[in-house]
Amino acid sequence: GRKKIEDVKEGDYTEIFGTVVQLFEPRFFNVCKKCGKKVNEENGEFVCREHGKVEHEKRGVMNFFFDDGSSNIRVVGFGEVINQLISHTQADIDNFSPELFDVWRKEALGKQVIVEGKVNKNEMFSRLEMVARKIRDVDPVELIKEL
Repeated sequence: GRKKIEDVKEGDYTEIFGTVVQLFEPRFFNVCKKCGKKVNEENGEFVCREHGKVEHEKRGVMNFFFDDGSSNIRVVGFGEVINQLISHTQADIDNFSPELFDVWRKEALGKQVIVEGKVNKNEMFSRLEMVARKIRDVDPVELIKEL
């Protein structure tokens, strides 16, 4: 079901309807092309725990602040999930630049979406965060039904 940000608790799997109010520059890491898990670089080769030496792919993780009027929460989105907020390609990730980030920021800020995911506690900052599993555009018909 859907919740207001002020009502979410650690461990909730829920969806929130709100607005992207701030976007943070992505961080990148390398993953195994077979299983998508993070790989370690050893002497210029990429090693997957499960598959040994592998072909790798660069993936991004991006955070944004999300506000629904009741409160706001930091949302963490990985790889494909972010594509649901910002249209980008693997080439964009491979050749990421501050100029590209400006384009992404313009595209994302003020966007109203529904984020579905799990609410976790970030111990380092002792605050709740949501790890997005899905981000989707809002269907106006769906919204009207709820009002």
